Amino acid sequence: MKIMGIILSMFLSGILVFAPAEQITTPPEYYDETPTLTDYRWGNDVRIGNKDSIFYVSYDIHRQSGNLFTALVYHTGSITEGYGYFSSNGGTSWIANPIFGGGYIQDLRVSVSALRNHFYVAFTFGSGRQIINLKRFRTSDGVQENFNNGAQYIEIFTTNPGDSIKEIALVSDQDFENYWMNLFVITTNGSLRYFYSDTAGINWSEIATGVSNAKRGLDACTNEGYSDYYAWATYISNADSIEIDGVDYYGTLTRIRRSFVGPNSRFTSVGAYHDTIIAVYEQSGSAVAYYCKYLASYNGGSSWGWGIPGAEDTTVIACCPDVATRYDGGQGIVYAYNSYSNRRFRYTWRNYYGYWSTPVQFGDYQPPNNVQPDIEYLGNNVYGCIYVSYSPIYGAAYFDRSDWTGIEESNSKRISGELLNISPSPSNGLAKLSYTLKQQGNVNISLYDATGRLINNLINETKPAGIHTLNLSNQKLPNGIYFIRMETHEGITSKPMTIIR
Repeated sequence: MKIMGIILSMFLSGILVFAPAEQITTPPEYYDETPTLTDYRWGNDVRIGNKDSIFYVSYDIHRQSGNLFTALVYHTGSITEGYGYFSSNGGTSWIANPIFGGGYIQDLRVSVSALRNHFYVAFTFGSGRQIINLKRFRTSDGVQENFNNGAQYIEIFTTNPGDSIKEIALVSDQDFENYWMNLFVITTNGSLRYFYSDTAGINWSEIATGVSNAKRGLDACTNEGYSDYYAWATYISNADSIEIDGVDYYGTLTRIRRSFVGPNSRFTSVGAYHDTIIAVYEQSGSAVAYYCKYLASYNGGSSWGWGIPGAEDTTVIACCPDVATRYDGGQGIVYAYNSYSNRRFRYTWRNYYGYWSTPVQFGDYQPPNNVQPDIEYLGNNVYGCIYVSYSPIYGAAYFDRSDWTGIEESNSKRISGELLNISPSPSNGLAKLSYTLKQQGNVNISLYDATGRLINNLINETKPAGIHTLNLSNQKLPNGIYFIRMETHEGITSKPMTIIR
């Protein structure tokens, strides 16, 4: 396999970085204006199950149904176990499903991905010579189902004696081809292993990557609308650099980008749509402090620029970033900002390029600084995130989503978000709002900013049943995230509206 190394050797000196760092020539549009932090929260978080001491989370959405499945890994005494949780109502409630467990699993890792009519969970097994197994669960109800050959699980990969599994990333192409899964693995000897499945998820093939210096921070994604690279993987190498690798349709892996990130950086994440690729990561120095950065390419990986999500002050610690990129959903990033009891997660968004939206706080509880959250695009301009808390419950898992706005009363009945739509979103301030009433009654629609402050009452009157439209003209409002809230006699719903000029 031919691996192309594209390595630049220019250097800069960065805050808290005391080793040579790569200089990246950056067009002006990569630099973002400094936003103002609001104290707005997405909404009231939903706790997933009652487990604590959770140290690893992974989840995915089934696009066709909107159902969710997550795998949580936790310690209970000397035992490491994994539980799956299924939600058929957008994360409002979760049903438990044991996946794996046992005290002999010393360093359990999991990864969840949806494909056609199943959620697939890859997980490590064994304490010496380790195995990666695969189970599948129905997307309709979250119940485990045997594979087509009758097997309860599929064995994908076994390490050689003296080697073991450090990290795994399972991704599928459900957003476009909906045929195959891809598994990336980092082992303790520094190997990056790459496997792909058949359409039944039963038979797996490996293609050698030639990578022997992978260390930590593994993440991967497939690329809807790809040109040259069907999938992307990121990780941190032994040289304390983020490596960005592209995998073409035939499974050949090519090193596309390398950039120094520092000796104490731990996490990376990658998202891609067509020719737009973004990789987020921690930048660290010998002082063991972090801030979050991203590398982005708009031409399939030929050239790159860097920036800071939300242009945060790099003198304040930020860590644990995660990114999701999808067709019609842009790019959403979450990261933990500040330290100790003041640490909270933030979310920022942009439409593939240009300025990031004003970061908003989400998450009701203090997170740890060493567990990466998992953000996914849920459709209809909505992102959802699962994270782990540090306090007041150590290691509890919570789910939050961007359309659970903090402006809604907790005792109000929610109605389907499909009854309210905004087009286009993002917009330049001019947009069309359409809403559906199942029967005649009063409708109250209002516009709020990201802090929950009322901007304008758009309509408050009796309307007949049917579909109605309303033109929005908000050209004087600054860029950022706003919320349209609709209240009828049946209940309430809301939708985010992003203004970017």
